[in-house]
Amino acid sequence: MQECESRSRHRDLLQKVFPSRLYLSYKRVTYASLIPSRGKRISVYATRQNIIAFFSLLTISAAPAHATRAQTTLTLRIGLVTPVNPTASASSLARGVQLGAAEAEATATLFGGSVALFQESAGGTAESAATRLLSERKVQVLIGASANDADALSRFAEQHGLVFLNAASRSAALRAACRRHSFHVEATDSTYASAARHGIAPSDSAVLWAAALEKYGASQINERFRSRFHMPMDGAAWAGWVAVKIAAEAALRAQSTRAGALIAYLEAPSTSFDGHKGWPLNFRSSDHQLRQPLYIAVKASQKTAPGFREIPQLSSLSGSGSNAGQLLDQIAPRTPSCVWNRT
Repeated sequence: MQECESRSRHRDLLQKVFPSRLYLSYKRVTYASLIPSRGKRISVYATRQNIIAFFSLLTISAAPAHATRAQTTLTLRIGLVTPVNPTASASSLARGVQLGAAEAEATATLFGGSVALFQESAGGTAESAATRLLSERKVQVLIGASANDADALSRFAEQHGLVFLNAASRSAALRAACRRHSFHVEATDSTYASAARHGIAPSDSAVLWAAALEKYGASQINERFRSRFHMPMDGAAWAGWVAVKIAAEAALRAQSTRAGALIAYLEAPSTSFDGHKGWPLNFRSSDHQLRQPLYIAVKASQKTAPGFREIPQLSSLSGSGSNAGQLLDQIAPRTPSCVWNRT
């Protein structure tokens, strides 16, 4: 009876994390929606590691309860620092973090682990909020909802041996500070401007994400966000969501929540993440900037409906990761290469 209950529980979790049938082909995964009215197939890039992870989940769902309990328990503790008077962007980013934490917790539970999110308002300073999160909640990862707090949180993470995921600041100076414990999910101002130039569009037209995106599983994450918060998912929300996803996957793959192990995994050339942008995303070794496409709004014409076009257009590539990296670097100007202190 106990084993049946355990299997049922894991099947329920699998349905939450993978609400689709899975079709495998060489180096790619296609999800067919279970919703009859949609009837769409969405092609999503998946590394060999991701496929192995999926079958690991299937193995766990069929395993006896005692085998599941025997797995190593990992608890990733994420601290979110929010401003006292949040802007619309900061509030949106916080909602993305909350969704990411809920989904990461569902996945971690399948492996006998957990992901806990703790939120602290920067009533005094960002450093004091981070201090409380570290001393009282023992967090291993920090995320800031406000760009104004990013430099302080980056310094704090470096000094106290945490990982800081920058999901809010576009500052080139923050990247040039070369703090090894900081990884940058948000793009820089120069990257937005470069994407607009490549797309032959106004300088303020480039976006990190849009609620109208549909391909590569984007419609699914947009729908989950809309269902939870009753509002569209924008770039700030996506950045918060994917920052948590990256941290949780790194802990799962590294089988550790120690900063050194997380950093080593995030820096590894073979590491990549699925952000529902149609290509694996990874951190550039020279400055820890996340390589990713941006989007330009496309006006309606007689032949096409309004929508968004990725910049650069990675869909034409046949599978060369190095070519994708070169294209992505064209819109993300490099800061001076960092010399990381690996001691």
